[in-house]
Amino acid sequence: MAELDVERFWDRMEKLQSHFSKHRSTPAWSDATILNLSHGPLGDDDTDTTYWKSTILHQYMFGYEIPDLVMLLKTVVVKDNNDDDNDNDDDDVTKTNTNTSLELHILATKKKIAFLEPAEKYITKKKEKQHSIVFYTKNKGDNNQANYEALWKAVVGDESENGGGEEEDGGEKENKVVVVGTLLKEMESNISRGPSALVGIWERDYLQTNAAASSSDDDKKKKKISLVDCSAGLSHVWSVKDEVELDLMKKSSVLSNKILKHGGIPQLETIINEDKPLTHEALATKIDGMIEDPSAINLKIPPDDVASCYFPIVQSGGKYDFRVSAMSSESMLRYDVICVSLGARYQNYCSTIARTFLVDAPKAVSQTYELLLGMHESCRGAMVPGKPLKHVYQAAQAFLQNERPDLVSNLPKNLGFGMGLEFRDSQYILNAKNGTLFREGMVFTLNSVLQNLELTDKEKASTPSESAIKKVDTYGLQIADMIVIRGDDGGEVMTKLKSSLSDVSYSINDDDDDDDG
Repeated sequence: MAELDVERFWDRMEKLQSHFSKHRSTPAWSDATILNLSHGPLGDDDTDTTYWKSTILHQYMFGYEIPDLVMLLKTVVVKDNNDDDNDNDDDDVTKTNTNTSLELHILATKKKIAFLEPAEKYITKKKEKQHSIVFYTKNKGDNNQANYEALWKAVVGDESENGGGEEEDGGEKENKVVVVGTLLKEMESNISRGPSALVGIWERDYLQTNAAASSSDDDKKKKKISLVDCSAGLSHVWSVKDEVELDLMKKSSVLSNKILKHGGIPQLETIINEDKPLTHEALATKIDGMIEDPSAINLKIPPDDVASCYFPIVQSGGKYDFRVSAMSSESMLRYDVICVSLGARYQNYCSTIARTFLVDAPKAVSQTYELLLGMHESCRGAMVPGKPLKHVYQAAQAFLQNERPDLVSNLPKNLGFGMGLEFRDSQYILNAKNGTLFREGMVFTLNSVLQNLELTDKEKASTPSESAIKKVDTYGLQIADMIVIRGDDGGEVMTKLKSSLSDVSYSINDDDDDDDG
């Protein structure tokens, strides 16, 4: 039976509480005073919840996803008064040390609470911990009304606590609005997908209803709440990986690396050498099968520990889309400029890798590829602690401005993003505007791309007449690696697959070859 790692749970929960307490007035938490971190029903055919913030939170805190669980997080001010009896003091002063403790409220089934109870026993045993957990067990008898009312009280407090608001004309008092941080997009889905589930009822009847309360005079006398999104705050909490996470990120990166090196590339070479007609989608399916079952390339990894981050992307023939949402098409693979991108998850931690393979490439294409290699290295060198994320994009622009100013416009809108349990963290995009600072222990995919490159007839003139690249007028180039932020020498590469020109170049139609029979 699965067990909760209680020490890791509290270490990470305290990390969340600390960031929330210190930065709640920033846009990351939008002045929230309490967090609704509930996780709704499991995903279905219509809704993929794999990379939902609440799913990531559960994997981060619990090690597992626990569906239909209501969870509230509050920080409580704790004051330790120490009388200073020093006779040398002129005044008898009471020194007050103010700290914050964490208060969790969790509603779930009996079985799920049994899984989480060791966390409560741990802090009871460790008396120096002033945190607390209140469990509410699902109760069909009253349809959880008592549980919901207790949770609502945890949100708005007692009349004596929050009842005295500002006095309006006429002598009546308007109650103070409680700001609740929640995951707004997920809440909408929880309510629509699980209207009778614990989370669906809680978020619809208590959070959504009270947040949407009218502004009538009568309503001003009631306790109301406002809802703000806290997804950015959660991103900041887990942006810096601890040593356990970094080890898993490394293993995930090695897995992606090996899948491409020992699976994808041999498959591609066999197709080219034997001239086997195959669609982009068919090759992507083969690669995806290797990720889901690494034993296909003789890797001994439990199947339950691995999964694809996304369906592999294989592109050729002059049509390229370097967005993460791109799909492998049903058109036939052509032996020209072939871009392959794949991503693996190991114990839920994500990684990705991409390489471009050049078949009978004209000199102009090879030279541009080597330029991309230089840009990739320049960007890696810009990934140092204390520098803003936009420093990477600026490094790419500066490199091209110095080497090939005409190619600056061929850069995509971003050059990668932060990764971890979440495949693509939107708070950590490597674009030209992101002022968030790199910190040691963060992990990114550096996705160096030059797109919409033109290939003229003059540049193709020396290419063998039977080469597929003769028909290519535009092409793109891509190199993507996993990078962990370490020190001033730039990011450390975790995907070690070689990418030099000689490692990715193939010649299959050489006009000078002699036919020896």
